[in-house]
Amino acid sequence: GTPGAAASQPPSAHGYDAVLTRSHQFCAQVDDTQEEKQDASITICMDDDLCLPPNLFAALTHWVKAGHSRRGLEKFCVAHHTKTRALERQTAIKAVLIAQELLTQTRRNVPKEEIFLIGDWTFHLSLPDNEILNKISERFTQTSRRFATAMGHADAAAVGNYNHSKV
Repeated sequence: GTPGAAASQPPSAHGYDAVLTRSHQFCAQVDDTQEEKQDASITICMDDDLCLPPNLFAALTHWVKAGHSRRGLEKFCVAHHTKTRALERQTAIKAVLIAQELLTQTRRNVPKEEIFLIGDWTFHLSLPDNEILNKISERFTQTSRRFATAMGHADAAAVGNYNHSKV
């Protein structure tokens, strides 16, 4: 081919950026209210916390092996991660700080027998603040935890230490 021709071609759907982007997007889309253990031939479910389609999991595992020198640098070298993960982190921090402030105000004005509403979530005020804030933090960091779980399982598969029968 001619020099520079590859630069004009669209990125591969199986390339490093595309696979890591799709994996992260999939982790963000898993609805925790849906039944995650659907058809095992369609979806690989991990620890009831993440499901990836087998072809995406295989591609992720491939890039864990082939792209090992980039490991941990996703937020610098994958455009989607550069934009999205920083926003997710900021959103989680802000959500907890806002909830903490609202909870403090609510505790001053409402008896312990009442409830604390934030968004569409309801918490009974008999729960300690740290438990309420923990649940809010967990919800806002769910995508990051799922992505970390996917990467961990891909690491295990890449070194041949992944038991598919547990899935």
